[in-house]
Amino acid sequence: PRRGRAGPPGNPVGGRRSGDAGPPLPPGGQGPDALPSRAMSDHGPGESDLKIMTPQPSKVHPMRAISALLLALPLLLAAPLAATAAEIAVVDTNVLWNDTAVGKDVQAQLKTFQQTVADDLKTREDGLQKKAEDLRKKKDELTITEAAFNQGVQELRQDGAQFDRYVQMNSQRVNVANQLARQQFYQAIEPILLKVTKDQKASVLLEAGQLLHFEPSLDITKKAVSAIDKSLKTLAVKLEPEKEGPSAPAQ
Repeated sequence: PRRGRAGPPGNPVGGRRSGDAGPPLPPGGQGPDALPSRAMSDHGPGESDLKIMTPQPSKVHPMRAISALLLALPLLLAAPLAATAAEIAVVDTNVLWNDTAVGKDVQAQLKTFQQTVADDLKTREDGLQKKAEDLRKKKDELTITEAAFNQGVQELRQDGAQFDRYVQMNSQRVNVANQLARQQFYQAIEPILLKVTKDQKASVLLEAGQLLHFEPSLDITKKAVSAIDKSLKTLAVKLEPEKEGPSAPAQ
C-alpha cells in the first residue's frame, strides 16, 4: 500500500503516519490525493495527445533495487573517470619559478632592483641621522641658539615624515616589481607549458599547490622544467609600470 505524507493531527495536508492502518486504496494504487487516471482522447483538432497517467506501484523489492544500483555504480563511473583523468595535467609553478634558468635570471634582476631601492633608502636614512647628530652636537657645544635649535628640530620632524612617505612609496614599488616580474615570466613560459601539456595528451592544466591530492603520473613539472630550459634561458623584464603623463619630480 502507498504511504501518505506524515503531518501533525488536524493538518489537512498531512496523511497517515508510517505503519498506521487505513482504508484500502482504490485499484491502481490511487489515493484520495492522486491525479485522476485519464486519457485526453477528447481533444479537438490540433490538440496534443498528452496523457496524464497515475504511476503504478513498483513490484521490485526496494532493497533489491538499491543493491543492484550499488553494484552497477562502479561500472557507470569507471569510464568517465578514466577519460577525465587522461585529460588532466598538474604542474608546480613555484618549481618552475625557482628551478628554471629563466626563472633564476628574472629573480636576479628582481634582486638587483630591490637592492637598488634598499641602498637609496639607506643613504637617505643615514643623511637624516647625520643631520640629527650635528644638531645635537651644536646644542651640546652651545654653538647654536635656542631658536635655531628648535627650528632645526622642526625641520628634522618634517624630513622624517617625508622619509616615511618615501619608504612606503618604495615598498609599493618593490611589490609591483615582484608582480610584474612573475607576470612576465609566466607569459614567457606559457607557450612552452602548453606544448608540454598537449604532449601529455591533456586538455586541462592545474596548479599543484591548489590540489589536496593527485596521482604522480599527472605531474608534468619535471618535463616542463626541461622544456623551458631548452627554449628559454634569459628574459629581460620591466620592473616598473609605464609612466603616464608628465614625469614625476625627482626626490
